[in-house]
Amino acid sequence: MTDVPSQGVSNLFQVLAYIVAPIILGIMIFYGVQRTRKRQAAVSKAQEEAVKNLYADDEADRSAKERAVEGSSNPIDVIERKTGLTG
Repeated sequence: MTDVPSQGVSNLFQVLAYIVAPIILGIMIFYGVQRTRKRQAAVSKAQEEAVKNLYADDEADRSAKERAVEGSSNPIDVIERKTGLTG
């Protein structure tokens, strides 16, 4: 008679071990994967923004150089303007 309650407790632990524990483990793995993806997305976004800013700075420098050459009367600058080789 005393064996019945211990059998119930044993069955409860088996249920926890075989059903609940893998579910909890799966949730923990899913959470870790999601955090990693978000972190990688943030790094990727920061890198893309840095490249975008770099290209914008280069384009601004090129435009400034073209504007400086447009007003120049230097023969080389005139030839570059006519051939499109400025910048």
